Amino acid sequence: MSLAAPAVSLTPPTTSAWSVRLAERRDILPLARLLHDAFALPGRSPLDAAWTMGRLAIDIETRLTPWDWQRHAQFVAETDGELVAFCELWGEDVVSLGKEGAPTPQPCLFNLCVRADQRRRGVGAELIRECEALSRAWKQRTLFLKVRADNDGAERLYARAGFESVAVREAANVPGWQERWKGETAGGLLLMRKRLGSPLEQAADALQLRPSAPPPAPGFSELNVTIGQVAAYGDPDAWVWFGFLLARNARYLGPAYGAAGAVAGLLTYAAILVAARGPLGVGW
Repeated sequence: MSLAAPAVSLTPPTTSAWSVRLAERRDILPLARLLHDAFALPGRSPLDAAWTMGRLAIDIETRLTPWDWQRHAQFVAETDGELVAFCELWGEDVVSLGKEGAPTPQPCLFNLCVRADQRRRGVGAELIRECEALSRAWKQRTLFLKVRADNDGAERLYARAGFESVAVREAANVPGWQERWKGETAGGLLLMRKRLGSPLEQAADALQLRPSAPPPAPGFSELNVTIGQVAAYGDPDAWVWFGFLLARNARYLGPAYGAAGAVAGLLTYAAILVAARGPLGVGW
C-alpha cells in the first residue's frame, strides 16, 4: 500500500518471533476471525460465527483510515506471514482526552487480542508498549482501557503492564450482536489507566508543577483531508478509506462536504466494489 501512515517507529524486537506493524486493508478478514475467536462464547453455530465475522470486518474497516493527521492506529503482530495479535489505540476525541469521567477516556487502548497458541509469550505486552509510545508521541500522559470486570486474566495482564484500576463502569449501548458474540457484561467494565512519562514527570504532574500536555490543534477531530490529498496518494484504495472516513465523521463535516459529501463517499465506495474485478484491483 502507498498510503501514508502515522509517524510512529515500529521496530521489531530482535529476540521476538513476530513483527509489529500498522494494519492494512488486506488484514481485515484475518483480523475479523482473530477478534471473533478471541472473544466468542463457546458453542456458537458456524452460521452465527460467519455473520459476526462479517460485522467485525465492516467494523474494522470503518476505522482503518491510516491518514497521517488522524490520532488513531491499528497495530498487528505477525509471524511467518500470519496475524497473531491485534490492538487499537484511539485518541482523536478532544473532549475525552485525559478525562476519567468521560464515557471512554482517551487515549484508549481497546480490542487487544492474541491468538490462543501465541498467548503468554509477550506479544500482548509488546502491543501495549507500542500504544504507550504512540500516546507519548501525541503528548498524552495517561493511557486508558476498559476490560470486562469478570475477565481476571486480562486484568492481570494489564496490571503487570503497569495499569491500575480506577472504577467500574456500566456497559452502556452494547449492540445486541456483540452481546450474542461476547456475552452480556452484567458485571460492568473495569476502567484502568497507566501514567506515562518518567517518575519525575509523574510527580510533577501530581503536584501540578508542570502544565498539562497542550490540547491538540483545533480541528484535529474534524475531517480536514481534501479530495486533492486523497487523489495525490495515487492509490485506488485511498478512495475506499475516504468513503468510510466521510461516513463515520459526518458529524464533523464542514460546509465543503456536508451531508451530500457523506452520501458521495458511500457511493464512491460502492462503485469501487462494483469495479473490484476491473483494473482497480480492489477486492476482498
